[in-house]
Amino acid sequence: MSTDLSYLKAINYKFKKIPNKIENLQFKLKEKLFLSLGIPIKNINNLDILEFGPGSGFTAKILVQGNPKSYTFVEPYEESIKILKNLFKGNKFFFIKKDILNFNSKKKYDYIILEGVLPGIENPNLNLKHLIKYLKLGGVVIFTTTSPASFVSDALRRSLKPLFELAGHNKLNSRKKIKKILENQFKNLKGQSRNIDNWIDDTVFNPMKNIMYTFGESLKVLNKRFEYFASSPNFFFDHTWYKQRNLDNKQYNRKVLDLYQRCSLSFLNSQNDDYSCLNFKNRNQYVDIDIKSMCIYKSHLKFWFNPSRKNFNKLMNDVKSLSIIVKNKDKKTYLALEDFVKFSKRVVNNKLKNSTFGKFDFFFGRGLHHFSFIRVR
Repeated sequence: MSTDLSYLKAINYKFKKIPNKIENLQFKLKEKLFLSLGIPIKNINNLDILEFGPGSGFTAKILVQGNPKSYTFVEPYEESIKILKNLFKGNKFFFIKKDILNFNSKKKYDYIILEGVLPGIENPNLNLKHLIKYLKLGGVVIFTTTSPASFVSDALRRSLKPLFELAGHNKLNSRKKIKKILENQFKNLKGQSRNIDNWIDDTVFNPMKNIMYTFGESLKVLNKRFEYFASSPNFFFDHTWYKQRNLDNKQYNRKVLDLYQRCSLSFLNSQNDDYSCLNFKNRNQYVDIDIKSMCIYKSHLKFWFNPSRKNFNKLMNDVKSLSIIVKNKDKKTYLALEDFVKFSKRVVNNKLKNSTFGKFDFFFGRGLHHFSFIRVR
């Protein structure tokens, strides 16, 4: 895990304690998450768990309720190790200060967890390939991916930083203006556990370069010995009678991937209903959304690191191309994208009169996607 966290010091990032009311809500939602991944908490009783990148230990707080036999934390940062050791005491807990590729063990585990780890590190498939060696046959690996469509809203919010830089604002002034814009949008973001300042720092000022790690990429590693188990969001449906099901796990995984890709419109905008994927009758329609979304991801990175007029125009053209694709399928997304282009031009030309970005204020993707895969070979 080589995510660069130096930007946190540069922007004087301060972690604040989550209010108990919000923490309790997040606790319940996390329990529901694991249930949707096919893992009721009580089912981990007397099993061995290995978690990479546990951070402050929030996931572990929930899973230890199921009374696992052992819980091993692998974390490269000393500060996180100290926090974990203060939270979890007893001979069932083990703490290892290493990154994934330097981890070695003779022991194998029933569950391996990598929540929010693979997107953001170099060579995610190399890391995934290394760690699944330590999973028992019949064991489950839980990990997160991103999708180009899900990340569009974040990519565009990240673009606020270079927008104000291109308009000639200094860093302090830019941050004040960005915060004023995003405060209104933050109120529309449901289920958020971070405060506004932490959310802005993570969303806008984090110089991430390798955030895009897709479900399709993970299958290059998992297809041979693993089978799709469950996910959140839940997009998969299979009406095949169990006696007629193909036993080839690769074909099964490909079917899952096809249905996943059909949900691009739903991933793009969290306001879309759960059946948006059924609107597409041919593959090109939903593949085009991912292709254009990936173009936005790449052009936003160029603009973020080099806020030039050329890179600004490229990003705006990519956003316009995506809005044209979704225009007849999703009016809300179309209007949100159009408003982003309109108000971005006002920022660059120093003509933004207030802190609204119109319909874009309500535009949020579906973020990270959680998957669980079971080892079948």
